[in-house]
Amino acid sequence: MNQSNNAAPNRASGKPVALARWLFAVAVLVACIVVVGGITRLTESGLSITEWKPVTGALPPLSEADWQAEFEAYKQIPQYLEVNGPAGMTLADYKFIYFW
Repeated sequence: MNQSNNAAPNRASGKPVALARWLFAVAVLVACIVVVGGITRLTESGLSITEWKPVTGALPPLSEADWQAEFEAYKQIPQYLEVNGPAGMTLADYKFIYFW
């Protein structure tokens, strides 16, 4: 009997498992992106950012004065003037949509 074949490690068996885990992680991330996009769309929140600053604008307003300034800037864009302003949007409503 030749047992040398059984003693040799099977190195290829670890690759499909790692690939499956990676594909599963990517699928979970894609699902998260779809869910967040859906929530953004359903709450009509996508136009709440008045200035796009991807690096320096990552932090939300930290004080009440900063929130009020952001809300005042939001009041100048068409989304507020045509949709949310006539609907009676408040600062609390703006804070809710700001994060989506």
